Amino acid sequence: MQIRELALTAISFGQEIRAQRPVLMDVRKLTAMTDFFVIMSASNTRQVEAIADNIKINFKDTLEILPQTEERDDKSQWILLDYGDFVVHVFLEDTRDFYDLERLWGDAEITEVI
Repeated sequence: MQIRELALTAISFGQEIRAQRPVLMDVRKLTAMTDFFVIMSASNTRQVEAIADNIKINFKDTLEILPQTEERDDKSQWILLDYGDFVVHVFLEDTRDFYDLERLWGDAEITEVI
């Protein structure tokens, strides 16, 4: 499976738990640290955790892929799953608006996924 397809699969796993406003950002021309950012939101912290957990469990169970690292703030307003070639960001809606990665990485090609 290609990297872009894996990143889109992460979005699909997030949408199973009602992830909101999912986007795929192609950052290959902007940084060497990863190829894609996956960004999605949730309306509450329990949903942030559920989305991230669903992505991790499904990648592990169906594709035998584990994140290289996982980071989160102490209030579960933001969780990052680093799969190397793509990084998944799951935000509480207000936290996503605050960090505004889409603007910060504004030169990236952004694909909104419905």
